[in-house]
Amino acid sequence: MVKASHAQPAIDVLVMVLITSLLVSPALADLPATNARSLADNRTNSSTSGATASEATAKTREIERVVQDLVRSHLPELTSVLKQLRTVQPSAYELAIKDLFKAARKLELAEKRDQRLFEIEVELLQAEYQASLLMAKLKVRDSESDRRKLREAATRLQQAQISRTEYDVDIFRQRLQRAQKQLDSAVTRLESRKNDADAQLEKSYQTMLRKAGRDVPRRDSETQRSRPAKIQPNPKSSIPPSTSKTR
Repeated sequence: MVKASHAQPAIDVLVMVLITSLLVSPALADLPATNARSLADNRTNSSTSGATASEATAKTREIERVVQDLVRSHLPELTSVLKQLRTVQPSAYELAIKDLFKAARKLELAEKRDQRLFEIEVELLQAEYQASLLMAKLKVRDSESDRRKLREAATRLQQAQISRTEYDVDIFRQRLQRAQKQLDSAVTRLESRKNDADAQLEKSYQTMLRKAGRDVPRRDSETQRSRPAKIQPNPKSSIPPSTSKTR
């Protein structure tokens, strides 16, 4: 089962970075992306245990591609944040990418399992990010407008959580119904075995004797049926002695 809080670690990282990015100087934010890429590559290469640089780079690019698809489809607000994070804090960028990659894989599993579950998980992801984004803004600067938006986001998140729980309840009910049918079927088989226990025992016993190469003794009723019936004399068919008198 996909957990409702699957994206929370990534969101926490991004909130922290968002707070930093709101306070960072413009000059630092405008650092070339190639420098950040070089730092990220150096960190990746240093953390690989015996893997070649090309293999590590290919794996990193695949992870980034999956995350980019996730962000583009469901969290477009993260695009600029990730770009700035990649430039300013490469290590935090790698951590965020790793967690978002896990979220993307779990969404992929949810989509394969059930379209309804996938839609609920997407709503949860978006609601969690929206609430965290507003909390980050309020950490930097208090605002009545952001407070109202945060309440709306909290309402959205609560509804998404309710939908997830409703989905779980529906799944449990379906499983319970299947289990009840299986139980009813098992009870029927049990009653049948009990009611026909003697016949089933005799049948099993004879089958075992045959497998052992032994003759199967016939029961008395079968023996009586197999014997030829005795012919009883019919008194009406006998010819009576002649009683005529000789003249």
